[in-house]
Amino acid sequence: QLTSTSRSCSVIAGSEKFHSPNIIVLHALGGVH
Repeated sequence: QLTSTSRSCSVIAGSEKFHSPNIIVLHALGGVH
């Protein structure tokens, strides 16, 4: 589960990193999980 979540966060981070600040929220949620 952690691997899948990490990969998803990484992909989203790479794409949304420059687009929207929601990456912070995603990382927060990923950290919780």
